[in-house]
Amino acid sequence: MVALLLFFTLNFTLFIPRYYFNKNNSSFFPISELIEQKSLNVKKIINRFNDDIFRFNFEFSSVVLVLILVKDFIPLTWAMVLIGLVYLLTCILFFYHYSILGIYKTYPCIASDWKLIKQGVQIALNGYRLQFIVGLVFLIVFLVGLCYANTLLINEIYVGNSFPLLLFCLIIVFVAFIFSVVKKTNPFVFKKEFDFNYLSFFAIQFSILLIQSNRFFCKKTKEELRSLPGIIANNTFTFSKNIPFKSKPNIYFIAIESYGAILHEDDYFKEKYNKLISDFNQNLQSKDWHITSSFSNSPVSGGGSWMAYSSFLMGIKITSDLLYRKLFHEREKYKTQSIFTILEELGYATTLIAAVGGYENFTIEWEETLSFLGTKNVIKFKDLDYTGEKFNFGPSAPDQYMLQKSRALIKEKYPNQPISFFVETINSHANFETPTHLFKNWEECNLANRNAFKPTTALEKNIKENYFLAIDYQLKTITDFVLSENEHSIFVIFGDHQPPLLTTTKNSFKSPIHIISKDKAFITDVKLERFNSTVEIHNNKQELGHEDFKFLFLDKFITYFQEKPTSSS
Repeated sequence: MVALLLFFTLNFTLFIPRYYFNKNNSSFFPISELIEQKSLNVKKIINRFNDDIFRFNFEFSSVVLVLILVKDFIPLTWAMVLIGLVYLLTCILFFYHYSILGIYKTYPCIASDWKLIKQGVQIALNGYRLQFIVGLVFLIVFLVGLCYANTLLINEIYVGNSFPLLLFCLIIVFVAFIFSVVKKTNPFVFKKEFDFNYLSFFAIQFSILLIQSNRFFCKKTKEELRSLPGIIANNTFTFSKNIPFKSKPNIYFIAIESYGAILHEDDYFKEKYNKLISDFNQNLQSKDWHITSSFSNSPVSGGGSWMAYSSFLMGIKITSDLLYRKLFHEREKYKTQSIFTILEELGYATTLIAAVGGYENFTIEWEETLSFLGTKNVIKFKDLDYTGEKFNFGPSAPDQYMLQKSRALIKEKYPNQPISFFVETINSHANFETPTHLFKNWEECNLANRNAFKPTTALEKNIKENYFLAIDYQLKTITDFVLSENEHSIFVIFGDHQPPLLTTTKNSFKSPIHIISKDKAFITDVKLERFNSTVEIHNNKQELGHEDFKFLFLDKFITYFQEKPTSSS
């Protein structure tokens, strides 16, 4: 029985990331799914939707089975090394696969993911060095513990009663074989996305399936790379550079971190969000600001903000980090055009606001980044002169301060030019550590103590509640920012992607987008195409993607604000 318990523990450990990244939508014990109307549903033991840890790995079970049968011919030390190595590699594969899938809700592709992992380590070393070291020590201890558990298992197989384990492994292999025959599935051949979707609910998971899916999506990503010339060819927005304008309003592009359609899709949020967005609408309209809204399909979910906002600004659907890096590092070969490129040519002073704190020692390719996004100016954290309490990713300044200070700096620098900036907010980043209190004067942020901000608490426990509080703070910050604008301006507010930890595969890739202006006729013109008449978001008249916005907005903007020729009598 000891061998059986060790075998169970080692198998269940493989699925910890699967449960952890879906724990808000799954039960640790799948009792409700297994027991229906006071009777056990045997089918759900074999195949269930709940992302729990109580599953088994086919390959590890098979290797253990073979070892039990041939143990008399293999030395104990060799067996420990062999089984330990098989398990360690399996553990790395499962933790990698389910972490990427759990966070980003996209299938892993090692051709792209290894650079993400490498950059993540660099960020951790520069911004979270202590946490990284503690985590690394914990990981080493954890892996040593797993290796020790493996040695105990092998020792039990050799010196103890291994018959119960032999029987259980035979059952696993037999059930896996029968399931594959009956369902006509082959985990060794991955031909389409549905193959993985279907087999991922099976209680017996195949390592080869994870490997094959990775190969499949790497191949798919590389096919996207081969299609780049055609994508770039359709990326250019053409217009006359000598267009006279009747006016040139300031244009602010603000991506709200993790502002996703889950607020509309999940019953936990829906009623509260409808009230929040209604208040947002009324507060703006009471000061003669007009608004139109829609949903936009993000190319990513749960993370990868740089792919989301680059798609939005560039008019290209960037679905993988590999594609992003290709465009970023080979700019001469793949010449792209962003919204900033057009606005610069129209006489705007454009600026990227990249005010994340904590990265003073991190090497950032600023020249390349600005060139890629089509601007020459950047505001960094140090430019904010912020010395107050910091929050969330970085950690960084409160978004209320960051937005107001950035605008003041840009207007001071360009007093006689129309301005435009792009910024991604920070405080609604997972783990949703955010202020919830707005100050009447944003400059008070520099002096207030932490309690005055009323920050979210119990970050690991109250994830849903804290996420909503983070979005509440974001929309109130945006309202404050819009109402304090004293010039003719347009605000484009959009969610970069759905939030991590909360979103499941049942959720869409959609995020809200709002366009705000005091020019009612312009808002009316925009809402006629794929936008709704008010801030309350319903189903789109047509699907809108982040990559569609550049063309839609620029066409409406230039057409509306250009000087119309006067007819002569």
